[in-house]
Amino acid sequence: MMAFQHFLTWRANQHGKARYKVMKALDPNHPVTVHAASPSPLWPGSMATYDHVLNRGNDWFFADDLDGIGCSSFPKWFNMDDADFAVRVEFVKSAARDKPVWLSEVQGGRSTIGFNIYAPVDARSQQRWVWNGIACGADTILFWCWRDEVFGRESGGFGISGYDGLAEERLAAMKMSSRIIEENRELLDRYEPAKPEVGVMFSPQSYYLNWAQEGNANRCMNGVLGYVRGLARQSIPYLVVEEEHLDVLSDLKVLFLPRMIVSSPLMEDALAEFVRNGGTLICESECGAFSPEGLYRYPEDRFTARLSGTSEVGRRNLNVSFIKAHIGGEEITLGVTQWLTPWRKEKGKVLSENEDGALILEVPVGKGKMILCGSYFGDPYLKNWTPSFERFLSMIIRDAGLQPEVEVVSPKPSRDSFVYVKWGESEGRKMVFVFFPQSHNQVHLRFKKGFFTSTPIRDLISGEKVDIKETDQEQECIVEALDWGICILVEE
Repeated sequence: MMAFQHFLTWRANQHGKARYKVMKALDPNHPVTVHAASPSPLWPGSMATYDHVLNRGNDWFFADDLDGIGCSSFPKWFNMDDADFAVRVEFVKSAARDKPVWLSEVQGGRSTIGFNIYAPVDARSQQRWVWNGIACGADTILFWCWRDEVFGRESGGFGISGYDGLAEERLAAMKMSSRIIEENRELLDRYEPAKPEVGVMFSPQSYYLNWAQEGNANRCMNGVLGYVRGLARQSIPYLVVEEEHLDVLSDLKVLFLPRMIVSSPLMEDALAEFVRNGGTLICESECGAFSPEGLYRYPEDRFTARLSGTSEVGRRNLNVSFIKAHIGGEEITLGVTQWLTPWRKEKGKVLSENEDGALILEVPVGKGKMILCGSYFGDPYLKNWTPSFERFLSMIIRDAGLQPEVEVVSPKPSRDSFVYVKWGESEGRKMVFVFFPQSHNQVHLRFKKGFFTSTPIRDLISGEKVDIKETDQEQECIVEALDWGICILVEE
């Protein structure tokens, strides 16, 4: 695993660039990276604390000039599950693009703030963070910290070897992971996660407008989080697309635009090209309703109207919590919030409707199509989990011609329990990382036919061989895990 020096910056982009130039002038061969407490999309700001949205800078712009991007993560302190942790890594990896990704200040031991203590860090959880980070493509993982802190409000906490009663088991588990990494160093160094064909838009301009209107950008942040969390829980590879770094659209087939209420002409042109060339564009309510200057556009003046040939009828008071949609012969219930903005039923296929118009409308555009939504679906799902939203995402992606390479047959997901799977390749050899729910030690997986091209398959954690069954349509296997609830399948 790669390791390198770093410096911290909480300043705007130009300050990070200035420091970069100074560091490079001192030593041109010395890698320089930047990290903050959270990835940019998780920085909504708060007028109550005089914290401006994204005031710590934009990771995508940092990555344009620096040598790497990172973030901190304290999963026990903030009650993160596998999807929450993976989402943080995916935000950073999307920003870094082809540059190194590192996880700094991953929680070493129990958090302590002032004279308050929080949940201790068990070995099982900590090892899942290590391997989750590796599975998502992190180049370096650093822990905060080795021994308990001795200064300030965090004194008495955070040490891997700290005094929360679990240091011995943490160190034993870390030793085991270290051995596995050393034995498979070349394999892990050359591992690359599967290339995503699904994207989720991150629009800083929409965050800024929300902050200007309401004093924070929580609506935007939660909208984005709903979609990426839904994709992560289904183990669907995805890329987060920043609104001024749109060259990545050429590699995608599906693009979700959660709460993207601001759009620029440059972005609109790129999205139009994306959908006309065969992409599927999913637009939530009032997509592109404002210019970057904050001027409101009437429904018929928006890029969605120009592209689709139809427009929203306007805002309507929300008098329901859910809507019914008919997609692919199935009825799906989706949570809605804030308001309804029905679409005129002048074109396309109505998937959901009320007396004012279509609440979900599918419209062909060039070689692709637009899915036009008359409310917001991501943040209601984030607040109150429903399997229907995850099914909605899956069906849209399948309808765009993307068949999953890996699927979880069992156990089935629930609100607090799901199997998380991440996969990729190392020099042509498939690698599949499987993270088991707490209450299950066996998982049934299904793979696209031809996914594994050689046998046998070995689990890096246990060292055991895994049988792959072949059928005419697919491959499948049943895997078991050790105490950590992890297995890593590798082609021999």
